[in-house]
Amino acid sequence: MIMTVFLYQKLSPLVSLNALSAFFLATELILLTLIPVIFLYQRLINKKPSVAVFTYCQFVIAAEISSLLANQTWQWDFFTIILTLCLYFLLKKEIRYISQEQTVITEDSRFFWSMSLS
Repeated sequence: MIMTVFLYQKLSPLVSLNALSAFFLATELILLTLIPVIFLYQRLINKKPSVAVFTYCQFVIAAEISSLLANQTWQWDFFTIILTLCLYFLLKKEIRYISQEQTVITEDSRFFWSMSLS
């Protein structure tokens, strides 16, 4: 997020921005920084890639909505934090399900292949 905010603050004075163009600029910058960050985030939470992408994309969605609502940089940060927390608590069961379901599928496939080889 820090990379995205830094790039946004450096690039936004160079172009005239209305709400829609600010949204598109924020979208491009978030997607640009998403790819390298997602692998680091996966290692940080020590979960499968799908869990890391799902939880990180909650933050991305919150940042996108915040870019439409905020008039100043501090408002963007504030709205992003609040919306990220709201999304986390709303989707807590889904995160747990994705995390456990992949483990169950992996264990089931191992069991299936070990039984077929016996």
